[in-house]
Amino acid sequence: MKNAMAKHGLKLLTAVLFLFGALAFSATKAQAQSTDITLMNQSQNMTWISEAEAMTVLETQIMNLSNTLPTLTPGTPAYINALNQLIYFRLIYTDIEGGASTQEATNANLFNVGNENGEKDDSPSGQIDLNQLYANALGLLTV
Repeated sequence: MKNAMAKHGLKLLTAVLFLFGALAFSATKAQAQSTDITLMNQSQNMTWISEAEAMTVLETQIMNLSNTLPTLTPGTPAYINALNQLIYFRLIYTDIEGGASTQEATNANLFNVGNENGEKDDSPSGQIDLNQLYANALGLLTV
């Protein structure tokens, strides 16, 4: 009887620890997303360059990143950052080409980076610094 009670207690303890870990993990992710939204709200007061200028700037950045990427080791932080930046700039460029404003395209695509088929990649190699991506875009696309 004591052995059965000990097994039940261990299962309960394991379940509680798992739930606590999941709660702690989700709380951290929620804070990171709110930081990205804060940065986006601050960008509302910035002056954005024209769509034609943005496309020229983005074409240059896309070409530079496309040339740099093969020189980096796949899976390294530098490679992942360059790849994410390349994807983000391509998404922005495509939206501007489709008629979106520079600001709309930049904001609309931030959360699409690393979001293939609507699923986020939470593996260590898939971690994306959205604040850095957005800050880089702001540096290029605002006056």
